[in-house]
Amino acid sequence: MKLGTIGFKGERLREAREARGLTAIALASVLGVTRAAVSQYEQDVQSPRPDVMEMICQSLRLPLVFFTRSKPKHEGTIFWRSLASTTKLSRHAVERRLGWMQDLVANLREFVDFPDPDFPQLDLPSDPLQLTADDIESIAMAVRRHWKLGEAPIQDAVTILENNGVFISRDDLYVTTLDGLSRWSPYDNTPYCLIASGKNSAARSRMDLYHELGHLILHRHLDQRYLLSAPVHKAIEDQAYLFAGAFALPQQPFAADIYSLSLDAFVNLKAIWKVSVAMMIKRCEILSIIDEARSKALWIGMTARGWRTREPLDDEMPTEYPQLMVRAVDLLRSQGIDPREYLTSALALPELDIEQLAGLPEGSLSRRPADILEFKRPRQINQHS
Repeated sequence: MKLGTIGFKGERLREAREARGLTAIALASVLGVTRAAVSQYEQDVQSPRPDVMEMICQSLRLPLVFFTRSKPKHEGTIFWRSLASTTKLSRHAVERRLGWMQDLVANLREFVDFPDPDFPQLDLPSDPLQLTADDIESIAMAVRRHWKLGEAPIQDAVTILENNGVFISRDDLYVTTLDGLSRWSPYDNTPYCLIASGKNSAARSRMDLYHELGHLILHRHLDQRYLLSAPVHKAIEDQAYLFAGAFALPQQPFAADIYSLSLDAFVNLKAIWKVSVAMMIKRCEILSIIDEARSKALWIGMTARGWRTREPLDDEMPTEYPQLMVRAVDLLRSQGIDPREYLTSALALPELDIEQLAGLPEGSLSRRPADILEFKRPRQINQHS
């Protein structure tokens, strides 16, 4: 009788494989076993031999303990920008990373008091398709009022969302067509956002975040099955896009700032409103500030100048990085807790994965306390016996 790995849980192998973006066939090839063998491992029909288990840990860059612990459950509808342009494999990979982010937050909560979600109470229809464009404009302004933002340009979108209880992580989302995803978890009543780290434009990255905020505001209670319909999914995405534009560019002050319907004028406004020229043109279309002919001329000009992929100021506008989990890790250190030892043990994840999800510089978990910068206004830490 061939001995397997004691305590092995097949669902964890599938989770790890998907998180690393591997098919069962690809993993089988790496391990030197059959596709059927991997399937049997994942279904707990068979447990990997110790030598195979060692190769699994090496190839998936995860410790043995990861595969012997029960998998935490994650609930809540996930919103995808485009189901057509992302493969099932890449979606699974990002979903798993989102789950790891939630696990990270749950373990940080053991010691850190994070801000509770502070979202306005809105009387939304049970069927979001009943929402009109005017409704969404009003909702965006209601959120601004609730967060006391007024109608001025937003200076730091990430900080505003984090201060109001949204956890944000910038991560490699595997495919260039995937800009971000979000989920409001009913388990801990917490909103989470994963935003692509490979974006080369701070303005576009900011709009990705506003788009996910639109989902969290408008579609929080939707069932995942509701989005399986392509027309419904498109309508939901269109609503999130409308919200993002209305939240970033409130109608009256934005319109008042437009002094010329030229591309150069929009570049000047980009420095003020911190959104892309393309977004401002779209917003002008939605608000009927420009007619079809002028809109067409602007888009042709964008193409002629090569701005469809890279706009002016993209290299100058600083990227906004999440700080909530970074400061939480710093608080652990300030209380004499080794974050590397605690988090790698609690999560059964390598340092690199934790650093990426928390927004920490690579290698920072292993640095001595003196090497870590002190953050201003640290959050209160719970005292546990």
